[in-house]
Amino acid sequence: MLFDAHGGIPSSLGGSIETPSTVQASNPLNPAFFSYAAVTLGMLLIALVGAGGFMVLAQRRLRAIGMIGAQGATDRNIRLVVRANGVIVGAVGAVAGFLLGLVAWLAYRPAVEASAHHLIGPFQLPWTVIGAAIVLAIVATWFAARRPARTIARVPIVLALAGRPAAPKRVGRLTLPAGVAFLAAAFFLLGFAGHVVGGTGAAQAQSGQLLAVVLGLVATAVAVVLLSPSFLALLARLGRRAPISVRLALRDLARYRARSGSTLGAISLAVLTAALICVLAAGRYGGVGGTLDYAGPNLASNQLIAYTPPSPSGASGSTLAKLQAKLLAKVHSIAAALGSHTVVQLEQPGADLQHAALGRTWSGPIYVATPGLLRAFAIKQSQVNPAADILTMRPGLDTISGMQLIHGNYNGPRHFPGGNNNSFPCPPQSCLANPRIQEVSQLPSGTSAPNTVITEHAVRQLGLASSIFTAGWLIQAPNPLTASQISSARLAAGAAGMTIETRNSVPGLSEIINAATVFGILLALGILAMSVGLVRSETAGDLRILAATGASSLVRRTLTAITAGALALTGAVVGTAAAYLAAIGFSRTNQLDGLSTLRSIPVANLLLILVGMPLAAVIAGWLLAGREPSAMARRPIE
Repeated sequence: MLFDAHGGIPSSLGGSIETPSTVQASNPLNPAFFSYAAVTLGMLLIALVGAGGFMVLAQRRLRAIGMIGAQGATDRNIRLVVRANGVIVGAVGAVAGFLLGLVAWLAYRPAVEASAHHLIGPFQLPWTVIGAAIVLAIVATWFAARRPARTIARVPIVLALAGRPAAPKRVGRLTLPAGVAFLAAAFFLLGFAGHVVGGTGAAQAQSGQLLAVVLGLVATAVAVVLLSPSFLALLARLGRRAPISVRLALRDLARYRARSGSTLGAISLAVLTAALICVLAAGRYGGVGGTLDYAGPNLASNQLIAYTPPSPSGASGSTLAKLQAKLLAKVHSIAAALGSHTVVQLEQPGADLQHAALGRTWSGPIYVATPGLLRAFAIKQSQVNPAADILTMRPGLDTISGMQLIHGNYNGPRHFPGGNNNSFPCPPQSCLANPRIQEVSQLPSGTSAPNTVITEHAVRQLGLASSIFTAGWLIQAPNPLTASQISSARLAAGAAGMTIETRNSVPGLSEIINAATVFGILLALGILAMSVGLVRSETAGDLRILAATGASSLVRRTLTAITAGALALTGAVVGTAAAYLAAIGFSRTNQLDGLSTLRSIPVANLLLILVGMPLAAVIAGWLLAGREPSAMARRPIE
């Protein structure tokens, strides 16, 4: 029962009552946690990009700032000018972002209501998160403008009036050691968090593990930001023998790396986020853990499961048979309304699969491979091994050792005293050790669908015929189910006491890593689009000299393209390397799989990040550059 409880929840209701506060307290990884994490990451990227941007903007207004100083403005007044610029930009950006997000939410709300199957008020929003995002946006831009304000205030008035830029500031000598120290701390913290996985005290150490993961990821992000400027110097050294236009672009990045380093840090963080999701998701759902604890959509879009209601206590066999016939007739009427002629009876044998190792869990139902079920999915009897106990579509399940088919009422220990993780008592009367598992790709892939079934051979061998019961019926329609069809089926099933399950929106492995890849690439290219023009404007004087001495548009295009490509390639390499270091730090102490979880490498996604993104940056930089400076003989007054 869902109701408005703004007036308070009566204590007389009893039962299980959930409120937003109880849900948040029971699950530390709740939507609010991820919302705050996303806001924090966004604000960090804003500060990194804004630091270089405010520095360039202040440099462009250097003469005006010098004029203010000549009229008696103190260093404090000059710093206030630059900081006020940052606060105004942050406030305007926060308000514009809030309004744009509100419009997008109002447009998306009908789709959310249809997916959630209940009404959602237009202003039922997480106002705490939204308010925190607005405040943090202004605070982030204020912090981003602090360093440029101090730098500009130190420029002598005469140099400022002449419009001469200050000498490039060297990156602090402690930046590299500090970055290495933070990277080592992240490696240690993530190793501590990984050590909990599969250990005997995993339940008690959950909060400590979460804290270690958060601190480890924060330390990794700080290390990436601190180490990024050093890679620009290395890049300039590698390009010493390159053509002049390439060498000039790389030299300028290294020369002004105190500013371009913040841009590279932001790009690296965007890639780090995407690559880390890809690597960990591929390791988690592409390895042994993902095969057992299966994740993804529950059903196909044209499938529906009608579950039987609980049997009445004390009912006779004839009464249960009549009830079963009544439910089956209702299921066939629902199938006819959906235009379906495929109704598969789902029988459960009172048995379950599990793994011998501590920390391993099995998810998903086990059904019986009846002849009707095999026919529904076009599986011929000749394709089934007569000695097979389990048929499954889960890739790799047939190669996992230590599997146990538990039947009867066995609740014995999972771990044999003094043995390794794969030792298990497995008494023959209630457990079948290492059952024969055959992979059959025709079985459906949904987590609630019959993706893993027990053969009739195993049913006879283990004597499970008496414990088989009908759990429900699977209906396959010729076309994807519409919202009205689902609603009608739910009403019809509810009248008979049955419940309906249709496709949910849980993403699969490919959807997770593809979305992370696209997110990282778009975010990195967006940062590049905002930053490359500012970075190249640092060397506008050199560009005017090149144009005045006869340099063609090819040189100017090359400068911009190499600048964008170098930042994108270096950010992709640094972010991906940091992601793998973090993944290695977490997996190396994992007692279940160790570093074997990293064997599932999302090659295509990583190639898109490491090759596709730099190529896109080079092409965009080449196409959008090449315009000749409007004033070549003098510095324009802006």
